[in-house]
Amino acid sequence: MTLPNLDLPPLLPEIILIGMALLLLVVDMAARFRDARAEGSLMAGLTFASVLIAAGATAAGIGGGDASVAGVVLVDDLSRYLNLVVLLAAGLSVLLAWAYVPQFSRESSSFYALVLLATAGMMFMGKSVELITLFVSLEILSVSLYILTGFNRHQLASAEGALKYFLLGAFSSGFFLYGLALFYVQTGSTQLAEIAAQDSGGVLLLIGLGLLLVGFFFKLAGVPFHMWAPDAYQGAPTPVTGFMSVATKAAAFIALFRVLAAVPGVPVEVWGWAVAIVAVLTMTWGNFAALRQKSLKRMLAYSSIAHAGYMMTGLVAGTDALNAILYYLFAYAFMNIGAFAVAAMLERPTPNAPQDATIDAARGLFDRRPALATAMAIFM
Repeated sequence: MTLPNLDLPPLLPEIILIGMALLLLVVDMAARFRDARAEGSLMAGLTFASVLIAAGATAAGIGGGDASVAGVVLVDDLSRYLNLVVLLAAGLSVLLAWAYVPQFSRESSSFYALVLLATAGMMFMGKSVELITLFVSLEILSVSLYILTGFNRHQLASAEGALKYFLLGAFSSGFFLYGLALFYVQTGSTQLAEIAAQDSGGVLLLIGLGLLLVGFFFKLAGVPFHMWAPDAYQGAPTPVTGFMSVATKAAAFIALFRVLAAVPGVPVEVWGWAVAIVAVLTMTWGNFAALRQKSLKRMLAYSSIAHAGYMMTGLVAGTDALNAILYYLFAYAFMNIGAFAVAAMLERPTPNAPQDATIDAARGLFDRRPALATAMAIFM
């Protein structure tokens, strides 16, 4: 058996994040912290530093050509751009979590390690050009986010959101894995390049694509696969909500684009209609449902669902709209995490954890805190 030639330097950003995640866990086991805030500050500082270093390593490679690693991941400018969007979301979320997490947990090391692992999973997902690697990347980010969603053990809503996310996520993973199996049965390969080289598709390939789309739509919170999102977004700690509402969508969009570009014998008119219908439903339901909410976080959760619909419309246009989607993702990262940051500042402190801010809490905000109100107006 011959092992593949692993050219690891192109994967330096992911290696940095995974290495720091392991280091945080080792430091937590080796050191004894008496002050939860001091521990949280150290862990947040190390995490933020690793994110900055990974972003620098990514930016240094832009324009440097493509690099394939073992034939399962492709490091190109598209994946590098995704890295920057995901790292931006992770960095902003870490800054938001710096003072937020110690309010309800002494396990800062575990929290930030999970954030780093989820970030690495998203980055691998966007550069995967082999379906099994794509599935493993998807599970790395999913398991990390399941735990982060339920990280606040003092709130029932956090546990409820995590349970719904986990159960529905397990179903979607099953659909995705079954679709992957059908792709292999039809084409004899899980490599996207080899699948794209096939002369024609087939019924199994079409069914497999449909099952893969179900898995992707779940991660994008597309209607009607969005049932987990409102409860998970509302129950999760606010920094986690902002992070996963942006970064997960970015990774899923790039991965879905790669898969759709590689499907042979299935015309755009076939899968394009499916994506278009889900996009229309997502935009419509997300906006109308947001109007009925009293919780500020839940309203923003439905708003993020609607934004997924906006971005799906670009997929139907194919490569012509790819640049627009990438620009949208970058702006969306600032907007959404900024809005959740304002929501976090409006939350009511309690002995165990902050309580969700309501829409009523934002009334007259400009009179009380004009800077915060101005920021929210810009983000929205």
